[in-house]
Amino acid sequence: MADPAGLPPIRINEIVARPFSGGPDWLELINLGQEETSLAGWALLDGSSGRMLHLGDTGCTDTTSIRPGQHLVIYQAGRSSEVCKLPFGMSVNGDNITMFDRNGRIVDATEWGEGDAPEGASWARVPDGTGPFTTVVVPTPGLANTDGTFFAEEVVEEEPLEVCNAYMAPDDEPVFPRFVGDITGPKDLVEISGVASARRTSGALWVHEDGEKAFIYALGVKEENAGQILAAFAFDFEVEDLEDIATAKCPDGVTDCVWLADTGDNCARDVVEAHEDEDDPPDCELRREHVVWAVEEPNLNFNRTVKRPIPFVTGDLGRKTWRFPILYEEGAYHDMESLMVKPDGSEFYLIERTRVCCPLVYASEDVSSRPPGYHEAMVLFPTTTLDRPMDRPISGADIHASGKEFAVTTPRHGTFLYSLSRPFDFTQVAGPWKVAKDAGVPQMEGVAYDFTEIYPGQEGKGLWLVSEAVEDDEEPPLLHLSCLQA
Repeated sequence: MADPAGLPPIRINEIVARPFSGGPDWLELINLGQEETSLAGWALLDGSSGRMLHLGDTGCTDTTSIRPGQHLVIYQAGRSSEVCKLPFGMSVNGDNITMFDRNGRIVDATEWGEGDAPEGASWARVPDGTGPFTTVVVPTPGLANTDGTFFAEEVVEEEPLEVCNAYMAPDDEPVFPRFVGDITGPKDLVEISGVASARRTSGALWVHEDGEKAFIYALGVKEENAGQILAAFAFDFEVEDLEDIATAKCPDGVTDCVWLADTGDNCARDVVEAHEDEDDPPDCELRREHVVWAVEEPNLNFNRTVKRPIPFVTGDLGRKTWRFPILYEEGAYHDMESLMVKPDGSEFYLIERTRVCCPLVYASEDVSSRPPGYHEAMVLFPTTTLDRPMDRPISGADIHASGKEFAVTTPRHGTFLYSLSRPFDFTQVAGPWKVAKDAGVPQMEGVAYDFTEIYPGQEGKGLWLVSEAVEDDEEPPLLHLSCLQA
């Protein structure tokens, strides 16, 4: 609608009536002005239900004001980082929303019909904040709106995902990953929590255990040593709870590094929210900061066929090491179990593990200019939220070398892919597409693109998957998803 004279430049900017993830409906406001604007006494009216949300009052204190340029998102159902919640849902079959200021004047309104805001898409202003409302296939809560139609055509139809081209078709069925072998060796790895393809040695993977020991283990993937622990390395720094592992260049852009996410053992948003109305605090710790490590990758130095595990090699031997402490803009209530790293080592990304809508993705600042050493804490900001399978927390992730897709795994509900419109740009994410069914394993914890050079023609087009063991006296499984169609 037109900008009424004398009214504050606050606009309804984007609406999602039914997310793919099964999460709550939400709407977004934007401040187009140059000054912070008080929203105390303002209201949002849903036309289909007649229900109203009063902004800025008791129970809605996080909407007291809106900063210049801010995209303020309000969800129908609870998220621990939000206090204000919409007391109504919005209909994909047609609805309308009206916004009033404290004097009862209509500041903005929008109406949509059946098919304008279908499941998974948004009803949004394009260009952001100023344009007319249109259907956008890639919602952007908290971020600027862009026309998602080019993304759907260009990426989804013309540029299929790297893992399996056929999986882009709506009627394709996910498959079961192939069992490669039990993970065995001198050390019993019960709580494996991540996997990554080795960069310096072909035919090997790196894994680690969930916990407070800074160890990594090399696994064989060849037919004669699949799943065998070939070596172990212990680093001389302390960690609280390692959750994921990745391989990429070090921040210097030259050396190969193993990256480790010491980001677990923390109160997640959904855990905190479950105890909001209780006197007892949640049974979990609250860490002030998380840490991401980058350590020079060990060279396994075996160019021969390894038919049995080689002795453990321990000690970091003076390897280059980077320590990046991280804080979060919204506070410390985040449980991060998934780490992804840009191949050149200049940025890393963390995905939140949560059962509430919707998992946040955080991107680091550019760390390529940082020398080895222990650095001061950086504050991470969310770059996007992910639609995800309903009530399926994300337990591991890896980003493809092309930067145009990433894979995530869930503990017991399969493996999924997301695609990016531009390499390593998380402002527009599509998906998820399910590519692997639940393999019947105890708890899937890690996923990595296959760059082991074991399967000719499959480099970057397959996925390695690891799970925890059922009991302490059992071996966890190693699995592989090949793309025979590619």
